[in-house]
Amino acid sequence: MVRLERRRAQIGQHHLHGLPRESEELVSMDGSLTWIAVHISFMKSLYAKNCINVLVLSYSKRHLRRVFIALNALNGWDHKEFQKVNKYLRIILVHPEFKSYNYVDVIKRAWVVGCGFFDIEDYDIPYMASLLIHESHHIAQHQTGHRSYGQKAEGLALNRQKTFLNKIKYAYAIKWLDKQFKSSWWKSLDKQKNNKVKAENLLQKFLGGKLNVKYLK
Repeated sequence: MVRLERRRAQIGQHHLHGLPRESEELVSMDGSLTWIAVHISFMKSLYAKNCINVLVLSYSKRHLRRVFIALNALNGWDHKEFQKVNKYLRIILVHPEFKSYNYVDVIKRAWVVGCGFFDIEDYDIPYMASLLIHESHHIAQHQTGHRSYGQKAEGLALNRQKTFLNKIKYAYAIKWLDKQFKSSWWKSLDKQKNNKVKAENLLQKFLGGKLNVKYLK
């Protein structure tokens, strides 16, 4: 999935009923400082926390918290979609070396996603919640014996994402996604083989117990 690119003037103008107030506390964080902090913490332990069946991992507590805000918001806006995310997705690993690249391992049921996806300059909580729906749907496609990649698979996942965005009346994101779909965003991700290898390696290190992990309550 691609990042939601928006002008700075538009960031923060989209407020929906039910958005957790905690998300507003993160708005003041400077993006460049966050990026530096992430790389420093890359040498330290991964923070990990469970959201029912989904294990969220990140070298940054800030990014970990952003994921949880999105998960909790999704639960409030669309409990059925939240349940589906918990049914199919098992791991969300925020990668400190990626800005906008993300990779779904449909076999390991894991989403390795760049930390840039959770910086306030790029995303807001409603769109992040819709991303959880989109990426977990790819895993659902594989689990149910369907193809999980390519134009048709992306279109089906996009429709699930747009159904949610329409429910919460987020017209801007829907219009933007329709435009991006025409550009075949998945093809550009497929070409980033080096990033895919990095994502797979980090995921494999975690699953193999080769990373220091600090579990949070």
